[in-house]
Amino acid sequence: MNSCAVTFQAALAERLPQTKLSLQSAYSATQIDLLHSGKLQAGIVELPVHGEGLQTHHLWRDELVVALPENHRLAAKSQIDRRDLTGLPMIWASKTNHPALTEPLLDTGHWGGQLPLIAHEVNTVAELLDLLPRTSQNKHATPLQRSR
Repeated sequence: MNSCAVTFQAALAERLPQTKLSLQSAYSATQIDLLHSGKLQAGIVELPVHGEGLQTHHLWRDELVVALPENHRLAAKSQIDRRDLTGLPMIWASKTNHPALTEPLLDTGHWGGQLPLIAHEVNTVAELLDLLPRTSQNKHATPLQRSR
């Protein structure tokens, strides 16, 4: 599976072969700063973006899932409500590096009035995967349903 940057680079090279493209990895907040300073011409960021003078175009939508061991009490459910996770220790995306992802998720109204129990914050998906136990039982992902 290719990253969105590699897919974008291949599509641009095919459509505009004379265009020079330099790809660099940076968190959304850093990209916004670089866009404002003129050091970056375009960025692929997590929405929503809080930046004056920037235009955004939606490219794709990722589904938010909960990864659980197969034998977890919630693993058999076809959908999980955020309130089902109250009190369970979770590995969470860094609030500093991924504010667009974490801020809406940390709204206490979606958790039955309580914040989730964040046991560890990670900066990358690779770091997240490294923290999961290395057993065949961690292969279950269930869509996270919006609380009503």
